[in-house]
Formats: sequence, C-alpha cells, structure tokens
Amino acid sequence: MDLQGKCWRRIDSRSGGAGFREIDEAQHQRIKRKVCLLVDSLKQCSRERDLERGRAIHAAARNSGLESNIFLASSLLYMYSKCGSMVDAHRAFDDMVAHDVVTWTSLILGYAENGNGNSALEIFSRMLLERCPPNPRTFVAGLKACSSLAEQEQGLEMVVDMEKKKTVEQQRQEVEKKKMVKAKALEKGMALHSRAMAEKSDLNIFVSNTLVDMYANCGSMEDARAAFERMPCRSVVSWSALVLGYVNNGEPSVALEVFCRMQKEGFAPNSQTFVAALKACTCLTLGEDWTQVGDEFLKIESLEKGMAVHSQALKSDLPSSNNFVMNTLVDMYASSGSLWDAHRVFQAMPCHTVVSWNAMILGYAENGNGHLALQLFTGMIFDRSCAPNVLTCAAALKAACASGSTLEAGKFVHAQICKLGFESETILQASLMDAYGKSGSMFAAQLVFESSLATRDVIRWNALMGGYSRQGDSHLVFELFAASQDEGLRPDNATLLCILSTCAHSGLVDKGNKYFQAMSSQFGLSPGYEHYVCMVDLLGRSNQLEQALALLRSMPMEPDVAAWRTLLAACEKWKNEKVGKIAFESAVRLGDNNAAAYTMMANIYESEDRRTEENS
Repeated sequence: MDLQGKCWRRIDSRSGGAGFREIDEAQHQRIKRKVCLLVDSLKQCSRERDLERGRAIHAAARNSGLESNIFLASSLLYMYSKCGSMVDAHRAFDDMVAHDVVTWTSLILGYAENGNGNSALEIFSRMLLERCPPNPRTFVAGLKACSSLAEQEQGLEMVVDMEKKKTVEQQRQEVEKKKMVKAKALEKGMALHSRAMAEKSDLNIFVSNTLVDMYANCGSMEDARAAFERMPCRSVVSWSALVLGYVNNGEPSVALEVFCRMQKEGFAPNSQTFVAALKACTCLTLGEDWTQVGDEFLKIESLEKGMAVHSQALKSDLPSSNNFVMNTLVDMYASSGSLWDAHRVFQAMPCHTVVSWNAMILGYAENGNGHLALQLFTGMIFDRSCAPNVLTCAAALKAACASGSTLEAGKFVHAQICKLGFESETILQASLMDAYGKSGSMFAAQLVFESSLATRDVIRWNALMGGYSRQGDSHLVFELFAASQDEGLRPDNATLLCILSTCAHSGLVDKGNKYFQAMSSQFGLSPGYEHYVCMVDLLGRSNQLEQALALLRSMPMEPDVAAWRTLLAACEKWKNEKVGKIAFESAVRLGDNNAAAYTMMANIYESEDRRTEENS
C-alpha cells in the first residue's frame, strides 16, 4: 500500500495490534510478487473448482499476513464462489478492509450462480443501503439472481377460457403458447429493471441480454421481446437468448421466425443459436402427426425445418466441432422419426456423451425398434468411455417394453440399474414396474413396488395399478387404489385414467361414472381429453351409445378423429346405424380418410341390410 509516497503494510489485529507499518521498496516488491503468485494460483483453483487447494492457499495468505490485500481478498471471494462455498465467500467478503462495487458484485453473482437468488438480492439491497452505486455488472448479477429464483418457482398457469369449445388442434397450439409465469421472480426482476433504467444501465448490451434471458426464464416473452426491441445494438448472444426463450416457453414457430430474422439482419448464428433453433424443430414434432413414408413414420414438416437448420450449421462448420450441436441434431432427427439420419450424425461424432447415447437409445425405443435400442445400451455399457445415467436406464426400459422379449430384456436392464446403484430412483422403479407388467410378470413388478416401502409416491402406485389393469385384474386395481387412499396419497390425472380404463375393460359402467364424477367433486381434478374418450369407450362397450354421443358433445374441447372413431367402433359392435352415421360423418368432416372408418360404416350398413332382409 502506498500512503504519501511511502510503502506501508497493514498489520492485522489477529497478528498483534492493528495499524500500518512502513516497509522498504524491496520488501514491497517481494510482497507484490507473492500476492501476484497467490492470485494466479487462486484463479487456477477457480477454473478447476479445486476448493481444497483454494483453502490451502487462503491459509498460506493468512499466515503471511496478506489476507487483507484487496486483490487477494477479491480473488478469494471469487474462488470460493466458483467452488460453490458461499459460506467461505461471504466470510472472505466480511474480512475485507473495505468494499467496492466489484466485491459487492462478486458476492451477489456468487449467490446467484449457486442457486440462492434470495440471498443475492438481499446483498444487492444491502449494497444500496451502504450507498455503493451499482454498475452494469451488478445489475447483470441481480438479474441472474431473479432467473435463479424463476427456476425454483412453481409457474402460475394462465387461465384458459373453456366456455368456448376448441378443437384439439386449437388446444395444442394453446398449450404450446401457454405461459407458465413465475410471478414472484418476475416482480423482483421488473423492480431491478426499473432501477437499471433509473441508473441508465438498462441499455448496456450485457444488461439488455440478461434482461431478455431473465424475462424468458420468468415466462414473460412479451417483456423479453420488448427488452430485445429496445436494445440500441444487438449481438449474437441477444438473438440466441430470444430464440431459446421462445423455445423454452412453448413457441417454437416464433423461435424459428426470430432465427430467420436474425440472419436477414446480417447476424451469423453461433453454436448456441443453432442449438436453440434445432430444439425449436424438436418441439414442433410434439404437435405434428406421423406420416408414413415407405417403411418409416416421419414428422415431415419438423424434419424439413430441422434439415434446413442442419444445412446452415454445416456451412458454418459447427457440427463437426461442437458436441452440443451434434447432440441436439441427434435428438432432433430421432424425434422426427428419421433414425437413419440420427445414427449418421451419432456415428460422425468424434466422441459420444451421455446425452448423445440417450438420444439414440430413446429414439429407437420410441420409434418401435426396441432391439436396436437395447443393442446400443449394451454397447454403451461395454464401451466404458461414458457411464449410463438414470435417463439412459429409463430409455433402456422403454426399449425393453418395445422389444419382443420384454421379460428377459427387462431383467437385463434391471441388473444394470442395480450395478449402477440407481435402484431407488422413482422414475426407474415406475419404469421397471411398467416393463414387468407389460411382460405379464406382476410378481416381479410387485417386488419392485415393495422394495420402495419408504417412498411409495403416486407415480409408483400408478405404475403398479397400470400393470394389474393391463392384466385384467380389476379387483386388485381397486384394492390398490383404496390402499393408496388409506396411506393419504392424493391421486392425479394418471391415476384416474387408469381407474376409468379398468372400468371400461371390465364393463363397470356405474363404477366408471362414479369415479368420473368424483374427479372434480372429490379429488379436485379436471377431466382431460383422455378421460372423456375413456368414458366414451366405457359407455360404448356397454351399448349406451346415445349417452356416449351426448358425452362427446358435452366435452369442453371439440372431439377429434380418434374420439369419433372410438364411438364408431362401438356402433359397429352393436350395429347402431343412427349413432354410427353421426360418428362417421363427424370423423370424415375432420379429415379422417383412413380406410378403417369406411370399413366400419360399411359393416354397419351391411348388418342393417341383413337384418332388414331377415325381417322381410
């Protein structure tokens, strides 16, 4: 420290009397070199997240009496934050002789990046109370804290007006655009935005980019778009944040529009932009029907858009060098049904990550090729360069259900799950019960269920009930449902769908009606599309076709082709021409050109003609 042209060293009270002592120039240079060495070492610890070594360096600094050096103290704060030890980071902050905007910002950012947004914002408020004016980087840290809070907050679903009937397609589009607003985090973010505007920091490009990201994380794409449009200048980071924001908020079509606009305005996408655009194409597959092309079933529109983005990425030479882009490409092609393209990209990757393995295994499983999926899973195990995770095992179990030898395949995957130590994971226990149930081995499914005695949640109960329902053991399904109620578990929509399906396959009309009515009155659940169709199936199986038609017409959403076809199949069974004609015409009006509908209606007419001939 240089005070009035002389070299001084601060004496810490813990080393015997506080104050300053004059030192000569040579000693000053030695201290300076030592501080620089320690700061460089702390930077390395920060990069490598080496907390143990960082603490050792801190101890060495303390023993040398250098702990209070402003540069070293700031480096300690940064190192502890990067290593995730915010208790040590805050202690290092409190030990500082004085605080400036840089140290305040480091502490705020540390809490934000370690998932403690509330503490970060409390520090921000304390900084303002101590009259330290924030700079743009401080606002970036505060906004990241709001994003951290948004990740932890339960979204408030926007209310949908169900008074007007909507087609299934309109509902799908509505679901895509449905906002899950994180109201508390959004309110805090808006307050910070207002403060940034008062400080004239909101138009700083780093603050603006973080604003777009924060609003998107909070589910308010209108505010994210407004912040984006206000920016005096934009970077590829700005565009990428907006594209990804629309993807994560269920608006993939808008995301691709922004992606195209970005290039028209002269911005070259980077790896993050391509990942966001490819994710948008993957999201589009969720709302698209399969189209048969030769022996394959593809999501044609989504696939074409994905291929166009892939072509652009190839021109920028990104896929061959970027694992994030390659992984997203594998996922996009697999989701679109083009497993040949997915495998081609997978094979071209210089190294495979667990993400790429999972995408390929799940892609084969979901496209009905369980054997190939299990071969990949086995190959991944023997490859040893990348260990399977919980999602890998879940995909492998889905593959076991899609393969012909479900029981043996399920046992093989179960053995691997035990070897990996994942046997207590909820998703895997439910998937195991599902796989064993589909193979007819309910004894094995029951054993898995009983092994989770301490953590029997609704997912596990549903999996076991679903297995017994598929076996046609309705008595046990209802017993399990009653037992779950006795344990105080609250059923969800999947539980009631299983119960209604059991009633339908067992012909229990009164029981089914009772549970359907109890959904809202007793369990506080709103019947969804699948519950209505299940009830139509139940009523149709018992020849209550007029009631089934009335239920279809009373649905809060417009019935789709599948719903009318369910009613038409029941009319074929009971030879009901009157209701069958209504169901057939409704299905055809909605674009059902499937030969099955015409065949069912022809059978109804034929049986009616035969009856007329017999009576004449």
